[in-house]
Amino acid sequence: YLDSFLVKEKSKAVGSLFPLADYINLNISEHYLQSNKFTLVDFWFAKCRPCIGQYDLLKNVYKENKERGFDIVAISIDKQSELQEYEKIINQNEYSWKQVLDTGGVQTKIINILKFPTNFLLDSSGKIIAIDIKPYVLEDFLKNN
Repeated sequence: YLDSFLVKEKSKAVGSLFPLADYINLNISEHYLQSNKFTLVDFWFAKCRPCIGQYDLLKNVYKENKERGFDIVAISIDKQSELQEYEKIINQNEYSWKQVLDTGGVQTKIINILKFPTNFLLDSSGKIIAIDIKPYVLEDFLKNN
């Protein structure tokens, strides 16, 4: 069990290729991640207040940088029974970035995402360059890169 856990943890370390890149490309469009200079992949769910609080901060970062090659992909683990709340929050808060629904967190569990929000900043090759980057740190990073 420990070996399996460590392999999963290593697969989502800085410098590794993001383990769900194919899943994202399959759900959005082929080579989607490669079309952006940087992509923030954020794991969340509709009843996660810290997730929604962080999104309020990310809205400005997204707006200021989306024309410069930055995008956000939000992966929600909401269950089928929670989809109405999920849709309501996206629309109510005007989250305009890409949304991928991982119903029940099937893919998310495969890579052991255990806390929410969790995010990964990827470069255009899909390589992880930061984990759990705060919105203000992300903003500074994007200004300098």
